[in-house]
Amino acid sequence: MTINTNGAALNLSTGAVAGNFTSITSTGGTNAIHFLNVTGSIDLGTGSLSGASGTTFDIAGGTVSTTYSGNISQGNNGALVSVAGHTTGTLLFQTGVLSSTNGNGLIFDNADGTYNFTGKLTLDGGSNGITVQDGSSGTFSFTSATSSIGATTTPTGLAFSVDGSNANVTYNGTIQQTHAAAVVSVTNETGGTVALGGAITANTSTANAINLTGNSGATINFTGGLNLTTTSGTGFNATGGGTVNATQNNTLDRQYHLQHHGDGVEHRQHHHWCERRHLPQYFRHGFERQRRHRAR
Repeated sequence: MTINTNGAALNLSTGAVAGNFTSITSTGGTNAIHFLNVTGSIDLGTGSLSGASGTTFDIAGGTVSTTYSGNISQGNNGALVSVAGHTTGTLLFQTGVLSSTNGNGLIFDNADGTYNFTGKLTLDGGSNGITVQDGSSGTFSFTSATSSIGATTTPTGLAFSVDGSNANVTYNGTIQQTHAAAVVSVTNETGGTVALGGAITANTSTANAINLTGNSGATINFTGGLNLTTTSGTGFNATGGGTVNATQNNTLDRQYHLQHHGDGVEHRQHHHWCERRHLPQYFRHGFERQRRHRAR
């Protein structure tokens, strides 16, 4: 079965689905795919989804599991993919390229299922890149090392954000930010692991480049290298618990600020460094802290 339309491709509400499509292509409509409180499992095949005035691929409620192997794009002021109130189920986006030049990127709001993105992501411009928020406890995997956030045009808001959740998130692509907003923000995480495997580059002027606050019980890993520049903003801000590991060659220009709040507070800051300094190649904070520092 195939769908090829200038409007919405699938608009399903309150019911169970089953079956397989060979291909689905949509070049318009409010949503190319919209599932509201849908259960069951469906393979959407290949094809391409573009031109939606709202969210291109929209899942609201339900427990549906689905696979889509086509390309998805967003050039309007809407999300590329939005998942909200999805209590269980698996969404798989494979082989196709997911790209946006406007809008809100990928948004997961109270998403508790499994979300696997094995194809390439290219998120440029718009207000945000990837956002996981509002009590999401799912597993999120963005495995392609060729994926990027902000490679051509950086978002005006947070490039990568996890907030108020208990999620496991893996992202292996690069992230860039040149606006006055964090390149990575992880806040109020009560558990789970956030693992960032690609290079992270930011020049955020007055904003904190990396902002990690209130993450008791969570682990945040940076393994692709950090290159952070600020003016009055904090380069790497980590407070309020949790465990942070940063490996690879990490550098920070001008503003150097590491905070650790737990049984004690460690605060080191140099406002007037003009040369480049290496961040610690490995550091860990929580109830224990090990630190090795190499400066150049």
